[in-house]
Amino acid sequence: MSVELTKATAMRMAGHYDKEAQRLIDQYGTGVRPSWVSCDLGIAQHHAARWRKLAEVLKDEADG
Repeated sequence: MSVELTKATAMRMAGHYDKEAQRLIDQYGTGVRPSWVSCDLGIAQHHAARWRKLAEVLKDEADG
């Protein structure tokens, strides 16, 4: 089974990682927290940014 990679799919994935980042912030706050939380937060934010960039590339390809 495969999923077609479209702009909508990429934006949905970005939203998933945004929610993961927000969940970590809601649970552990923005102050002092375990180091792994900051690491996981950074990873989630990085993935969200990469998916948004891919969505822009897909949009440009669709526009031809």
